[in-house]
Amino acid sequence: MKKIIVGILAISSSFLIMFTFTTGAGLNKKVSAQNNNGFVESDIEYNKDIQDEVLQEVGYKLYKEGYSFGMEYEISPNKKVEIEINSVDKEATEKIKNEMKQIAMEVIKDTKYEPELFKINVTDNSNAERSGK
Repeated sequence: MKKIIVGILAISSSFLIMFTFTTGAGLNKKVSAQNNNGFVESDIEYNKDIQDEVLQEVGYKLYKEGYSFGMEYEISPNKKVEIEINSVDKEATEKIKNEMKQIAMEVIKDTKYEPELFKINVTDNSNAERSGK
């Protein structure tokens, strides 16, 4: 009779341990999923903030200074931002390109973002036409 009671206790305690382990693992997955969603939401918010606070202001300042341009950007997972400003002036001088870059950097310095996270390239359309694009 003692062996039966000990056996039942052993089996029920093993079920209890298995149940606790599987339930705990499920909770960890839910917490992990919630943390991941928070990370994705923060990335979306970061991208929106960069667009609203930096890129629009850079575009506005360049437009206000009389430059004709197009602008593209890329935000990497480590939150580094690469901005490419394409001057419509087919033969923009280095001086003009540097002025455009300087305006963009001034805007970035006036925001809450670290300037080291930004890489700015200014190009003109003359390279695209020579290569047949």
